[in-house]
Amino acid sequence: MNDSITAIKAVDKEFEKITGRKLEYVYPYKMEDAEVAVIGMGSMMGTIREVVDELRAEGVKAGMIKVRLFRPFPMEEIVKAIGNVPC
Repeated sequence: MNDSITAIKAVDKEFEKITGRKLEYVYPYKMEDAEVAVIGMGSMMGTIREVVDELRAEGVKAGMIKVRLFRPFPMEEIVKAIGNVPC
């Protein structure tokens, strides 16, 4: 499974060449100063993005991380995206 990352990177590069759109393994949203965060994947993340915006409007420093790639699990990218969110 860990060797699949080579194929995934090649396909992502080809996708970028065709579409001009670069794919990432995780997509942080408003994580720069987040004190609470949700990590997830799939269609639910659109709703979570709206909730993050509502919480931000109420003064809560909320953020989210949308995960695109589950296997192999992008641990390094998620840890980097989490930043300084307290445990």
